[in-house]
Amino acid sequence: MCGGKLQHRDSRKRICRMYGGKKCQIKIRRLKCTGCGTLHNELPSILVPHKHYASEVIENVVDEVVTPDDEITEDRIVSLSAELPL
Repeated sequence: MCGGKLQHRDSRKRICRMYGGKKCQIKIRRLKCTGCGTLHNELPSILVPHKHYASEVIENVVDEVVTPDDEITEDRIVSLSAELPL
């Protein structure tokens, strides 16, 4: 960011995947920098940038705290643990 002020521009829906592959849509705000015109998405703590799975699901896979009911989800996101910086 250039240090300019961020102003609310609009909102958009973002998919969030929970345990068991359940999907929900979360409305996130888009902000525009008054200095350079760059758009920024304001993400709630439940979302991780560039990932569909909720942060809690990703953390539990990385920490290897996953129940047998979540094996399908674990198989689909286990590769995320290699991508996330620790």
